Amino acid sequence: MTTLFATENPFTAYATALGCENIRDERDAAKRVNSCLAALGCVRDCPRCGGSGHFSRNSYGSTTCYTCDGRGRVVVKITAKVVAEAAKRVAAGELDGWRAANRARAEAKRAILPACDAFDAAQKACPIGREYDAAYNAKYNGRITARVSAQVEFPEDLHRAQIMVNSLSTAVHEARNFGLYRVSPEDAKATAEWAIGALAEVAATWAQYKGDRDAAALAHETAATVTEW
Repeated sequence: MTTLFATENPFTAYATALGCENIRDERDAAKRVNSCLAALGCVRDCPRCGGSGHFSRNSYGSTTCYTCDGRGRVVVKITAKVVAEAAKRVAAGELDGWRAANRARAEAKRAILPACDAFDAAQKACPIGREYDAAYNAKYNGRITARVSAQVEFPEDLHRAQIMVNSLSTAVHEARNFGLYRVSPEDAKATAEWAIGALAEVAATWAQYKGDRDAAALAHETAATVTEW
């Protein structure tokens, strides 16, 4: 087995021995080997945090250990011997259930992606985002001084509209990554489809609001002009 793994691309050989298919490159192979070994329970206490999942506080105010991502466990040192033993367990079917679950998640994600992509396209076409970016840049970009920036009024109504759009975008992000948020594929797809309709309603409401606001401003300006005459 050691001779078999004597190659310039050891992780590709390891991944193949563990039954992985459609390996893209050595980096992809390394990730798959780590996943397979973790699924088989070939792990040890994290050497950085000692298994607690926490380390020193960072600039974000978190104590999550970056070596183990807070899990407290990391995969054992990957050697030809470790992989050879793991390959025997794979051949015995120990990863069959895990791989079936992964395939099911992948199929579910493929079913959800069209709705998520449709939302992304609708958000890109939504005028609220473009207006918000223009107003933000006018107030905060680095080409104007702080004194001038303080004199530029940021429209609160536009800010509130953008918050609504951002909340929908967050919901779609969670739907796209439903596995991380413990959401069922069915609920994730329903959320993405709902968000598309909700975004259309927000955009239509904003357009109506802007029209009414501009009409009111024009009427006020006209009345003021008549009064001056």
